[in-house]
Amino acid sequence: MTTATATSTSAATGAITADQHPLVDASRRVSAAIASGSKSLDWALLWKRVKFWAWNILTKVCVTIVYLALISAGLRYVLPDIGMRLSRLPGLSFLDAYTATYRLDLAHVFAVVPLVSAWLLWHWNWEIYLRSEAFDRRFGRWDIDRVKRVVVTMGAIIIAGDACLFGAAFMLASWGGGSNFSAAAVFATFVYVTVLGFVTFVSMGLGQAIEDHQREHLPPSEN
Repeated sequence: MTTATATSTSAATGAITADQHPLVDASRRVSAAIASGSKSLDWALLWKRVKFWAWNILTKVCVTIVYLALISAGLRYVLPDIGMRLSRLPGLSFLDAYTATYRLDLAHVFAVVPLVSAWLLWHWNWEIYLRSEAFDRRFGRWDIDRVKRVVVTMGAIIIAGDACLFGAAFMLASWGGGSNFSAAAVFATFVYVTVLGFVTFVSMGLGQAIEDHQREHLPPSEN
């Protein structure tokens, strides 16, 4: 009787000890954390973020490649001296050693400025027109009416100048350097400007969808 009781007590003690082994406990905690994480992950929000970044990366890369090629050509046409290769500048002679950088010139560098300006001004002008509350939050520390006038004015100048450079580059490619008027160049310029506006508009819409989703799923105390 005593032996049987001792044996059963020892077995019970052994079972409890095995159940509370550090490895077993850690494994259970990891499994619980994974299960909790999979339940708390917002797949709808994740998909919206994937669409937002995929659209931005794909369109920005494609448009930038075309943009830099065309606008740099337009800059060379308007300002021939800007076509000087970067390898001729002090400290940049090593660019001659690489095929990918041999043809880079000042026009490519200066084309980056209207590129960045055009993206930002398109976005801000869309915000003024469609999401004024977001624009007000962005520039709320300043006189918002003056900021809007400045952004609209700069947007008109930069976007119009950008379109002129595109048209000049298109006519240069079409007429071999001639300055003849081309209806095709005018149409291509309108399409180009519209594409930039459309890409920015879709990007802003995808970003708004993320903000709306996050706002809708805030706890009641934070709404």
